[in-house]
Amino acid sequence: MRKKIFISITIVVILIAVLLNAQIFKSLNELSTLSAKYQVTNNIEDLEHYVLISPNEFSLEWKNIIEGAMASAVEHNIVLEVIEIDNYSIELQLDYMETAIASKVDGIIIECKSVDAFDGIIDQAVGQGIKIAIINEDRPGTLRTLNVANNNYNEGQRAGEILKSNLQEGLVLIIQESGNNGFFNKKRTSGIKAYNETFDIKDEVMEVNMKAIEDGKTQLRDYINNHNIEGIFATTSDVTLMTAETLERLGLDIPLVGVGDYFDTKNHIRDNRIDYSFIDNYFLIGEKSVEHLMDNSEGQILIDSLLISKSNLD
Repeated sequence: MRKKIFISITIVVILIAVLLNAQIFKSLNELSTLSAKYQVTNNIEDLEHYVLISPNEFSLEWKNIIEGAMASAVEHNIVLEVIEIDNYSIELQLDYMETAIASKVDGIIIECKSVDAFDGIIDQAVGQGIKIAIINEDRPGTLRTLNVANNNYNEGQRAGEILKSNLQEGLVLIIQESGNNGFFNKKRTSGIKAYNETFDIKDEVMEVNMKAIEDGKTQLRDYINNHNIEGIFATTSDVTLMTAETLERLGLDIPLVGVGDYFDTKNHIRDNRIDYSFIDNYFLIGEKSVEHLMDNSEGQILIDSLLISKSNLD
């Protein structure tokens, strides 16, 4: 078993209360430096101890998850240890879960990309009284775990409502990505299709392979040229960018609702490339993971995304 831990941070109540000012950190090293400046004033053995296992990519998504989890840990007097894994993989996640179980922690927060691969170790943890929170997976979990994820289905419903106001006789084009992101953007597709069916709105679904992006742009251009499209919902960030670039090249002003990260979305909306975009609320996912583990919650907690447009851009 590989036991190398890149960064391990222990956070306790007063220890890092300063972090609640909610700025995004450039690296976990900054957190380690900050935590070293404060003295532990509580007996750590008397506090619940949770482990959050994250990738060593430190994307904006994971920065916000970690920051939210830390804020909740400080508020609720929880010891939170963040373990960052280099070469993030299911095998290494399982290794670190085994280490956490052997350490008799009270709770583990982890991303679970393969339900089957984690079934055995989740059974092992729960059998020893360890609480499990699975994050970033908008799919029903088992009753033995807590599942905290963005509400992708709700995003689809809200996108349908936005595009409805622009429709006359045309249809809504729903563009989803094939491959690894298929499950999540299909949840968004299901949401908007259910909404459209309620209001008798015509729609079509197009699936694109983002590994062949130029082919995807050609596919989209040909479809737009041959159909009366009055609104588009792009169900992933990559598809949103591809769609915006294609519309720009065609000189078309078709209302576009997309999905993206906060900074790219702000720039695209300012440049009139995107009209609306959903931003997943990863801070709240981290926060609610700790909060609901503490409450011994089970089942699924879905977090509504933020909707960004020109009206709330700044």
